[in-house]
Amino acid sequence: MQQALLNRTVTFQRLELLASETNWLADPPEVRLNVRAKAPVTPRQVALLEEFVAQQTGRDFVLIFEVGQVEEVRREGSTEENGENPVSDFK
Repeated sequence: MQQALLNRTVTFQRLELLASETNWLADPPEVRLNVRAKAPVTPRQVALLEEFVAQQTGRDFVLIFEVGQVEEVRREGSTEENGENPVSDFK
C-alpha cells in the first residue's frame, strides 16, 4: 500500500513521508501517516486516497495524516533574488 501511495498518487508527489504506522486491531485498519508538506492536505484528498487504497488492496483503510507544515523563510533581499553567490562571497 505504501509504495502505491508514494509512486502512483499526485498527492504524495507533494509530500515527504516521514513515517507510517498501521493499527490492524481497528476495524477498518487505521494507517497513521506522518508527512511533511508545503501545502495542507485536505479532507477531500484523504477521502480520494482512501478510495485509491481500497481499489488497490481490496480492503478499506482509514488514513490519518499528521502533517508538519514546511515554510521556507529567507532574509529579505536573499542572495537568490539579487544573483549573488553566497559561497564565493566568503572567499
